[in-house]
Parts: sequence; C-alpha cells; structure tokens
Amino acid sequence: MELPVEPQSLKKLSFKSLKRALDLFSPIHGYHSPSDPESKRIRISYKVQAEYGSVANLSGQQAREQNGPGGLGKGDQASTTTALALPGSQEAKASQNDGNQNAIVPAHTMLPKGPEFGTASRNTGTVLSVTDRYQSTSALMERIPSRWPRPTWHPPWKNYRVISGHLGWVRSIAFDPSNTWFCTGSADRTIKIWDVASGRLKLTLTGHIEQIRGLAVSQRHTYLFSAGDDKQVKCWDLEQNKVIRSYHGHLSGVYCLSLHPTIDVLLTGGRDSVCRVWDIRTKAMVMALSGHDNTVCSVFARPTDPQVVTGSHDTTIKFWDLVAGKTMTTLTHHKKSVRAMALHPKERAFASASADNIKKFNLPKGEFLHNMLSQQRTIINSMAVNEDGVLATAGDNGSLWFWDWKSGHNFQQAQTIVQPGSLDSEACIYALSYDVSGSRLVTCEADKTIKMWKEDQSATLETHPLNFKPPKEFRRSKKVEELASPHLRGPLDPPPMASELIYRGVHDAHPWASGGDYVPKPEKRLLWLSRPLRYLLREQRLVFVLVGMALASLLFALAPSSSSSSAVAAKLDLRSVEPTRSGAFQQHHHRTAFEAAAKGFVGGKVPLGIKRKRLRVVVTGGAGFVGSHLVDRLIARGDSVIVVDNFFTGRKENVMHHFGNPNFELIRHDVVEPLLLEVDQIYHLACPASPVHYKFNPIKTIISLYSLSFLS
Repeated sequence: MELPVEPQSLKKLSFKSLKRALDLFSPIHGYHSPSDPESKRIRISYKVQAEYGSVANLSGQQAREQNGPGGLGKGDQASTTTALALPGSQEAKASQNDGNQNAIVPAHTMLPKGPEFGTASRNTGTVLSVTDRYQSTSALMERIPSRWPRPTWHPPWKNYRVISGHLGWVRSIAFDPSNTWFCTGSADRTIKIWDVASGRLKLTLTGHIEQIRGLAVSQRHTYLFSAGDDKQVKCWDLEQNKVIRSYHGHLSGVYCLSLHPTIDVLLTGGRDSVCRVWDIRTKAMVMALSGHDNTVCSVFARPTDPQVVTGSHDTTIKFWDLVAGKTMTTLTHHKKSVRAMALHPKERAFASASADNIKKFNLPKGEFLHNMLSQQRTIINSMAVNEDGVLATAGDNGSLWFWDWKSGHNFQQAQTIVQPGSLDSEACIYALSYDVSGSRLVTCEADKTIKMWKEDQSATLETHPLNFKPPKEFRRSKKVEELASPHLRGPLDPPPMASELIYRGVHDAHPWASGGDYVPKPEKRLLWLSRPLRYLLREQRLVFVLVGMALASLLFALAPSSSSSSAVAAKLDLRSVEPTRSGAFQQHHHRTAFEAAAKGFVGGKVPLGIKRKRLRVVVTGGAGFVGSHLVDRLIARGDSVIVVDNFFTGRKENVMHHFGNPNFELIRHDVVEPLLLEVDQIYHLACPASPVHYKFNPIKTIISLYSLSFLS
C-alpha cells in the first residue's frame, strides 16, 4: 500500500536542503585551511609596492637629501611627520625639502597593472613590477569655458518712420552714395526717390511694364539701374531723369542686379538660370555665366577674385572667374533656395540665407565658418550687414531679426505691423538695406509701405541685458581636450572632423590643430554582424543595387492585372476584331483604342525604365481650401507645382507641409498683376468665393476672373 505524498511548499523544501547540508559539513564548519606562505608573501609585497613604490628605489644620497641634515640613520626610529600624500607629479616632491614637515606632499600618480615576479633571494624579497604608463582615471573632470566667441552688445532697433506712396508691393531698394536719397521699386511699375532725412518724395520714374525687382546706383556715374519681371534692364540718367540705355538678352524675368565696384560692368540674374555680364557703355553682353539649374535670385560683386558670387533656387552658391567666365567654386551647404546674400563691408566674409539656416562663409576660398545660432523658420527674402557687425534678415512672414555678426547670436526679434486697411497676410518684407553710415535701416514691405529703423539710444546693458548661452555641443571637459590634442594622436591618425556649427574665425586655426575642445564620436561598428557581412554592407554596394533591381523586376512581373486594365484590354480586343465598313472608321477605332490604352491603363505590368513625364503646373489660389487639395493631388502624382496666391482668403498653413519638397514653389502674387511663367498646365482658382470677400473689392474680383490671359 502506497502512502500519499504530502505536498510541501518550496520554502519548506529549501530549509530541509539547507539543514541536510549543515548536518553533512558540521564537523569542519569552524575549520580554516592553512595559509599559503607564497600567497602571503605576494600579498605583502604588493601592498608595500603600492604604498612605498615611489621611494623604494631611492639611493642613499637621495634618501639623506630627502630626510634633511637631521635625518635618521639605519637603526633610528621612524620620523614623526604629519605629511599627507596626494597624487601628483614628480616635480611636486621637491616641496619636501623646504623644511616644513607639516605640508601636504604630493606623491606619484600611478595605476598598478599587476604583479610580475622575478627571481630574487629571500633576503631582499620580491619587488613588484608596476608600469607607470597608465595614468590615473580618478582625476576630476574640470569644466572649461566654451571657445565660442561672446557676442558684442548692440542696442535694439526700433521703427521711427513709415512712408506711404506706392500703389503696389515694394520689392527693391538702393541708396545713393552721398547718403542724401534712396530709391525704391514697386509692383506698381514705378521707381520713387525719397529724401533720407525727411522721408519726403522727390521724384517718380516710370518706364517699366512689370514690377521692379532690382535697383542699383552707380558710385562713379550719375546712373541708376533697374530690372524687373518684364525681362528689361534699364539705365537711367539722373541728370535728365530718363532712360538712356536698355539691355536686352534675358529670356525671363530679372530678379537681381549688382554693379562691379571697380569696373563699368553690370551683373544681372533671373529666371533663365543665367547671370549675365553687361558693358554699361556699349550695352553689349560681355558673357553669360551659366551653370545654375534654377533661378538666380541673388548676386554681388567684389574687386578681387572671386569677383562674382551668385545664389540660386537650386540651393547652391557659385564663385565665378570673371576673366575666364567659368565657375571657380560651388558651395552646396544649403538645402533650400538661397534667396539672399550679404557681403560684409570690412571683413573678407559673406552670409547667405535660406529657409533652412543662415550660414557664414570666408572669402576668397569659401570656407564654411559657422551657422547662426537660431533659425528664423521662414523664407528669408533679403539681408544686410553694417560696419558695426549687425546683420538684419527679413522674412516672408514679416519677421525682422537682428544678429551679431561675430558670434551669430540673435539679440532682437522684431515683427512688422501692417498699415491700417491692409490684410494681415501682407505682413511681408521683400527688401531691406542700410544707409551708407549704417545707422539707419530701411525695409520695403508688402503692405505698400516703407519703414525706417534706427537704434534705441536710451537702451543700456542694464535695460536690455545680453542673454547669451554658447552652444552645448562645444562645452567639453579638460580631460577630453587632452585626449583630442595632437601629441596624443598617432602620426597617421586623421584629425577629428569639425562640426558644422564649430566657430572658425577668419584668421583662427581649426580647433583640433591647437588642442581644441571638439572630439568626434567613435565609429559605431556593427559588432553583431559577422566580418564578411560587414564587408558586404560597407563595400559591395553594387551587389545590393542589382539585388534591388531584380526584386523590383520580379515584383512587377508577378503583380496581377487590375480589373480596369483587364476591361480596357478586353475592350481593345473586341474593337480590334470588330468588322468595319470603311477604312476611316477602322482607323478611328484604332486611334480610340490607343488613346484608351494610354489613359486608362493604370494597373498591371509596368515596363521598367518608362517614366511618366513630369508636368510643370501653376495653381492660382492654391493656398485656399480647394486649391490646397488640388496641390496635394498634383504633388502626389509627381508634378512640379507652382502656387500663386496673395493670401486674401487662403492660408499659408494649407500648403506649409510642402515647403521642404523640391517640386513645390510658392509665389506671393496678385493675379490682377501680370505674371510671366513657363508652364504646361494652369488651374485658375484665384477668386474669392464667399460674398463677404468678393464684395470687399468687387472690381478686383471681376478682374481676377478674367486674369487667366496674364499667366502665360
């Protein structure tokens, strides 16, 4: 008869097992194994070497010098000193000879590697071999100040005058070299000359048939140059107040122009992606600097190489050799259109602005210096810098930011205010410029006004403190700086890569060349992969390209045909075998079948290498409700879309998610005014649909209905 097994808990079973173990080994529970003499000798030698290794090998003369004149002999008692040993350098031991026995004495700093035994006699004992090439890792990580330059304090700028007189958006500005007047160009096709001191209108020039995009005043002649969307570049004689020369050659609108500072040469750039060089006197085009892939929207000239610098919508900046007519350097640091550039009046450097960032470059080689420490997060239409190092940038949303040129610190963020009666969407600054003295700033805005700014003389450092924090990426410890210094790197080790935000002065060396405070991150190796697989991932890229092509071909070959394509194919087969009475009727059937196949074949097997042609489409009123959805559909189809809107009822937020797409372009424009665009399709939706909006200006609403002829 089997007895039932009593269920027991895990805790009870554990105690039973522990009791059995104690009963089994209880006779030798208090017995300790005898110590090994060799192990004891090694342990004592290790402790002796760790405590007295720095003074164990001193000679007799050195020991007497260290103990002083009244030192103890061989059989004397130990010295009664209260010195405290701290880790230090070898030179710090000299402090023991000054007679002060109560001082803190630094000792050697070393990290024992481990015992290394030698063949020594028992009388002398065994001395451990300790290497001193390992430095102690217990040193404090001392924080050092950042190498980023501290900005100079500048007083804030304030608006002190608003000038009205134009009937359209003010697009361009230029100052007279004598600093007595300045001129502005507008979308009302006029050029107006204003007095700098009083802001009064002095003269109005008419002659363009489109909005005026660029202005420049000659420093050696009484000439004024203007350029606009009408493809014309004009030279005005300010003594006669009329056009004396016209420069023909541009194939589309002219967006920017500049005068060479030393020779009689005019530079213009526009939508034809070419920067043209003109002889001022003969009206002849000297050369065409071609190389950009999109609109040239900013240009400036210098007396020395590179004499011409251009910025384009293709996100590049090019340096040009004016003698050879070729590109010297191409800068590809920006990710979006470079709409504005500013040359420093004193330093050999310039700044460029795009929607992603504002960058500073050195001249003449174009070395990248640093980014500005903040992002304006808008389309920057214009920028200017004065001799005091104040950089001003104007945004498409009406923001006016002021920067310190040296450090890139943004010390003021201003917002323009539209004049009464204007729309809030017209808070946009198209152009700005300092006067010759650099003490006044003039902005040209979309609310048809001109605003003048100056420094606040009552501001002080106490009322407007400098709130500057250097970038955290460049605060490094002193230990890391020592590890990054050149004398600790091998002769074949490459210098660490410099970050894009690291400050490099015009005459300063790279930070790594002088023991800088930047250390690159170590390379992340794929340790979880085997060596052959890591080699394939790093080197054999062609293999993966071929594998991807094979997979894509297999996918297209095995994909089932859709119902629509099957229906079209069946319809084509029926039409192909259907008897016809005349040859013309048969040709009509074949043509209809071909068109149906071209338009309705949306599924099934797609031949590799055949790509649909990308269309260039204009959507007027694309920022509205209907227009924004149409833009989404066109972008998803793969077309290049240009949205034209004046934001009367539309909102920029409806198309803001397309700002990073290279196939999308937004133009703030009123379709009442003519606009020259080269496109394949036009969707005209620029008309207010609500009675509340189109009764606001009924004449303009009627004109917008019939303005499709202007878009050509």
